Amino acid sequence: MRHFRVLIPRVITTVLISWCALHGAPRAMVPQASAHAAGVLVCMSPEAYAYHDHVCRGLARCRAEVWTVSVQRAVAMGRKPCGYCY
Repeated sequence: MRHFRVLIPRVITTVLISWCALHGAPRAMVPQASAHAAGVLVCMSPEAYAYHDHVCRGLARCRAEVWTVSVQRAVAMGRKPCGYCY
C-alpha cells in the first residue's frame, strides 16, 4: 500500500504533463518562471504595446527589431502582457 502513495502522484503528474503537451494547457497551469528567467520579447516598433513569450504568434506582425529584455524592463518601457501568450 505504501507504494501506491508514492506511485499515484507520479502517475497523475505524468498524465497531466502529457495531456498538457498534447492539448495545450491554460496559461495558469504552465509555470512562467522559466520563460521569465530567459526574458521576454519586445517589438521595438513605435506602435508596439506588449511583451511576448518566445513562441508568441503576436510577434509575426512585428516589422521592427525584436529585443529580449526582462519583464521589469518591458514594464518600464510601458509594455503590457500580450493577449495571445500571457
